[in-house]
Amino acid sequence: LLKLRVIGTNQKILVICVKWNDVTSTRMRGSEWVTLFNSQVNDFYNRATFNKTNFTFELSAGSSADGWYSLGYARSGYEYKKTGQDAINLVDPSVDFSQYNGVLVITNNPDFGGQTNSSHWWLTSEGGEQVFIENGTAVRRRQMGLSIINEWHAHDHGLTYDEAAAVGAHEIGHQLDLQTHYADIQWHGVTRESITRWDVMGLSPFQHHFLGWAKADRQWLIPARVTTVSPPDDRTINLSPQERDVSGTQLIKIPLATRPFMGYVVENRQRINGDEGLASAGVLVSLVDESPMVVYGAKDIVMDNEPSPGQLLDGAALDVGGSFVDTVHNINISVISRTVDNYNV
Repeated sequence: LLKLRVIGTNQKILVICVKWNDVTSTRMRGSEWVTLFNSQVNDFYNRATFNKTNFTFELSAGSSADGWYSLGYARSGYEYKKTGQDAINLVDPSVDFSQYNGVLVITNNPDFGGQTNSSHWWLTSEGGEQVFIENGTAVRRRQMGLSIINEWHAHDHGLTYDEAAAVGAHEIGHQLDLQTHYADIQWHGVTRESITRWDVMGLSPFQHHFLGWAKADRQWLIPARVTTVSPPDDRTINLSPQERDVSGTQLIKIPLATRPFMGYVVENRQRINGDEGLASAGVLVSLVDESPMVVYGAKDIVMDNEPSPGQLLDGAALDVGGSFVDTVHNINISVISRTVDNYNV
């Protein structure tokens, strides 16, 4: 089974570009989208995973000169599984799907949007892994991750990278079954978002490194770089940026419960190595609950250190002299000093 692997280089993703009947233009040729993903998205994953996970994007063969296929219906006819299967059907005569780890469908919709299922069974003429009886007929389907994103605009928010490609990086994260994702939560009586501006799995198109807990959970951050402090242990730890592939502590875990872990996670975020677009730099505190009872969208909640709860978490990072205090559990996380990009916490 060639499903996208969390750890794995040069994983192959088939790109299928499809057009709606009610949208006349396309922003780029299919080959240009492939070139963009092979540069921007691959560069992001190499930086964020310390070169442990990357991809080779390939354009489906047999399409028109500009690399686009026509779906034959308008945007109002969109339904994830229907449109995903229709895109596969358009290229199926020319593609052996057993050669690909996943599929990325790009539509010429100029609006923001993306959707992914990491393991649906898709009907294919080549590469089918299991026989299904449908309407009395035996057919073969293949289990693959498939993402659908819109062309959207390159710089709708004025960011330096192509923002539609950043949405693609987010959706590919779903194919990898990443456990962080944006979600509305109730916090101190205020409804706010959980992780946006601190993780590419936040509300796109903010192409930032994954939160430190997600990196450790996905094995990109090795256990030797994670230090666990159990209260009432009182110590100072030198915390290195989690954006760099360096030795030393890059993540601090403070368990309130174990098996599964529930507690605080502390990381150092800096505007370096692909994370230059962070709203602020400093020490970030998250509340993590790995219980299977908690949906993936709320497993990691960035603590709100801003004076105005409910805003985007732009100011959530602590600088020197800042503290996060949990009086119920008698926990105080304080930033004591800074040397270059390292903090004593």
